[in-house]
Amino acid sequence: MIYLPKLVTPDLVRVHISAPDKWGLLETLSTLLSAAAPAANGRLLDAAAILAAVRAREEIRTSAIGHGCALPHARIEGLAAPCACLATLSPALDFGAPDGEPVSIVCLLLAPAEDPSTTLKVMAEVALLMADPATRAGVDAAHSEEALLALLRDLNTGEERALRARNIMRAPYYSIYPDTPLTRVTDLLAEYNLEATSV
Repeated sequence: MIYLPKLVTPDLVRVHISAPDKWGLLETLSTLLSAAAPAANGRLLDAAAILAAVRAREEIRTSAIGHGCALPHARIEGLAAPCACLATLSPALDFGAPDGEPVSIVCLLLAPAEDPSTTLKVMAEVALLMADPATRAGVDAAHSEEALLALLRDLNTGEERALRARNIMRAPYYSIYPDTPLTRVTDLLAEYNLEATSV
């Protein structure tokens, strides 16, 4: 499993940053993440390329997972390795969250398109961490990048845990079964811009 503290280095963390809106924030975070020099198919991704990929995914569906947290992300063809940045916001921003709460904690993630499980594992880990009110309060209250990183490391996120679909699922969601007609499955995939499903 990939663990957040291994992805988020000190230069990829910001605390209490401000932005005019969600799109302005994603532009700022894309610029921040470009400093990590992510490479896809042997070429470095600049801030514009990162923003375009993340924005395309965000326009399909909000990355807000509730409780003031968001996980904007994109899967990139040929990406050499996953990378992420983490920020707390002041003031919080409207992400169109399912619970209506403005977002104050954002983790921006890029992962290889060829390895979708990486995206899900990192998202599930962040979602698990942020599901705890005490952890959210600690992240929000961190007064410096060093303090925020220290908090993440103290949470021992490198410990193996059971990650379940419910950690990252957001309503609406649907169940399918072995006897679900294929036409129904394809209709759901098309209606909700889904790339895959499981039984």
